[in-house]
Amino acid sequence: MLNAQWKCLTTLSALVIGLGGCASSPEWPAREVRIEDLKLAHPWGVSFPLRNMDHMPCGRIDTRMWVDEQGRVQQVKLAKGSGDGRLDRAAVDGALRARFHPYRVDGQAVPVTLVVEQRFGRNPDACAR
Repeated sequence: MLNAQWKCLTTLSALVIGLGGCASSPEWPAREVRIEDLKLAHPWGVSFPLRNMDHMPCGRIDTRMWVDEQGRVQQVKLAKGSGDGRLDRAAVDGALRARFHPYRVDGQAVPVTLVVEQRFGRNPDACAR
């Protein structure tokens, strides 16, 4: 009896997860821009608690940020992580706090996908990926 209940629960969980994956999510803006194409309206940084700089995680993180017509970051996707989950989470949290001046095409504010590479540590180029 317990096996049958477990199997039913597992099947139900898989169905719910499967349906969640099929739910329609809004399309990301097709127009991709680089950080040089946008003007920052609100400083953006990453908070990472450290006892000293010797313990600073090191790495490169590639993110995709959905910036709406008002310059607000609506979503952030981690395209490629650093290998340190704490650093990746801090980078995503920091990106969500960023604010930009609207990106304009022919005078009209449009949503964009901002592609950003962030580097962390004393010598991020020397970090293993």
